Amino acid sequence: MRFRQSEISSFQRCRRKHHFRYNKNVVPVSIGPRRPASGKRDAGSAAHKGIEVINNGGTLTLARNEVTLYVNELRMIRQPEGHVLPPLTKEGDKEWWEIDRLARAMTENYVEWLAEGNDIGIDIEYVEEEWECLIPGTDFILYGMIDLAFFDPLVRGYVIRDNKSVAAFNQTPEDVDFQLRTYAWAFWRLTGHLPKRAEHLMMKRVLGTGKATPPFFERYPIQVTKRILESHEAQLIERCREIAMARRRTADHPTLWPNPTKDCSWDCDYRALCPMVDDGSDWEDVLEYDFVAISDDE
Repeated sequence: MRFRQSEISSFQRCRRKHHFRYNKNVVPVSIGPRRPASGKRDAGSAAHKGIEVINNGGTLTLARNEVTLYVNELRMIRQPEGHVLPPLTKEGDKEWWEIDRLARAMTENYVEWLAEGNDIGIDIEYVEEEWECLIPGTDFILYGMIDLAFFDPLVRGYVIRDNKSVAAFNQTPEDVDFQLRTYAWAFWRLTGHLPKRAEHLMMKRVLGTGKATPPFFERYPIQVTKRILESHEAQLIERCREIAMARRRTADHPTLWPNPTKDCSWDCDYRALCPMVDDGSDWEDVLEYDFVAISDDE
């Protein structure tokens, strides 16, 4: 049985949302072309593309082009077949132009950050590497993607890094950060090398010097040891067991309760549908007509 790393995160965030997204594989029927997400989060995703090029040894020009290519892919979502995108300009599509401009700037900031002496001497092992790993002693397979894995001579070992775009540096990861521990565990099981460190590289969504005050990047590490990863593996097994059982249930099953937070307003596609599951409304009819199935890869 296969589990995506992000699926496990979704299940622990909200079981009801997980059910609709991963069990039903549905999203709301959308009208019109895709518009940028709130909080300029699309700029962070686009900057990931540019930084991937840099980490693979590409030039800044190639990285900028990759950013714009990704932004144009987002602009094409829900466009009719055969649609030809007009050039991305401030006058023609200001919202997406601002996303492209910000993502390019974040990529340029990253190049400057490296030029300041950060990551000198590291030996890069993986860049945006898709991984798939069988949990020993089970038939559970986990998969996901590691942003960056490298050997750092300063710590005499491997470092697992997740790039994360942020508005500010006020939300630091906990030592029990699920995502970082899972990436470190996967690297350990797949390569046999126990990482010395796992970290988020927090990247500010800013245009750069002259528009904002540095620093624009901060590393936030968590502790990684063999005992920690063995404990995490045991927890992964139990998480997968719970999800496997949940996959056989309907949305109104009492174990698939909602977990409302302040993030529901921007982070949940099922906000309107959620209360209908409990109040006796015909939520299944709404699901059929107002939502559309997507593939597992989306």
